[in-house]
Amino acid sequence: MNILKNWALLVLLLVSLAACKESAPKAEQQDESKVEESTAAAPQEEAKEVAPEVKLSFPTGEYGSLVLGFQGNQLTGYYDMPLGSGNGCSFFLEGRLVEAGKEVAVKAYFPGSEEVVEGSLKQEEQAVTLKLAANPGGQCDPSLYGEGEKLFLSQPAGYLRVGVLSQDAKLYGDAQKSEAKGQLEKFSVVLVLAEENGLLQIAEMNQAAKGWISADELFPLR
Repeated sequence: MNILKNWALLVLLLVSLAACKESAPKAEQQDESKVEESTAAAPQEEAKEVAPEVKLSFPTGEYGSLVLGFQGNQLTGYYDMPLGSGNGCSFFLEGRLVEAGKEVAVKAYFPGSEEVVEGSLKQEEQAVTLKLAANPGGQCDPSLYGEGEKLFLSQPAGYLRVGVLSQDAKLYGDAQKSEAKGQLEKFSVVLVLAEENGLLQIAEMNQAAKGWISADELFPLR
């Protein structure tokens, strides 16, 4: 009897060992499949990550002899440096912002003239450096088209953009153009404060005149 019991125990032991061997590969396969699933899922999680939007941080305002306006990514400005001879260095500036902290390609020209000078505008802390490839109009300081001129923010402002009148324009007291209260001459430099139904609320640069004009009375950008 003891011999039979021993044989029975031995058979049970062998059956248990065989069952363990069969279940082990299945567990390993399950573990491997879980690893593969987690690995495959990882790229999907990475794909959900969205690059942060670049925020442009040029302040609108006066930079010494240069006034700058930023409407969206559109840069407009006007540089005016009077000289003792009565002439001076004056030109309009335009460009498009691409990324904060980077140099912006700009065009310098006088509205109505075919001459265009390429250049760059670089943002620095509370300042910009303007550098041109040539001397616009032949009256500007050599530093402007040499190493560049650093201009510090002297007066922050809230206007939208800078423009130049392409013709004499009547200045109205409201957007309904109910009554003209003055007139601005062609080539007057204006700061655009607001836009409404094809009209612009403007303030003349370095002057007290303020009112509404038609948007098509400004030179278009190039």
